Amino acid sequence: RVRQKMADEYGAMALKEYSKGDFSAAYRHSKLALNQKGNHPKALEVKKMLKAKSKRLYQEGYILEAYNPEKAMEKWKLITKICDSNSTYYQRALGKINGK
Repeated sequence: RVRQKMADEYGAMALKEYSKGDFSAAYRHSKLALNQKGNHPKALEVKKMLKAKSKRLYQEGYILEAYNPEKAMEKWKLITKICDSNSTYYQRALGKINGK
């Protein structure tokens, strides 16, 4: 019961942070919720939204790369703060950051 309550709290915080645009805090809170309860629905939903956000950020960075590389780099760095290191967009962003 305690783990469920903690997961609910973290899940609610993750959703709140996402809606405020603080995607890295949303990621951290969703991970904390999932650590308490691995299939917490709110946390899983936030992670799904962050995955979609990572895709958009990567695409925006790709478009910006030619004429505003600094802004593109900001977007790619944000991706590394809002998704798991084994995700496709994390790996792609890391490649761009490292110049590969």
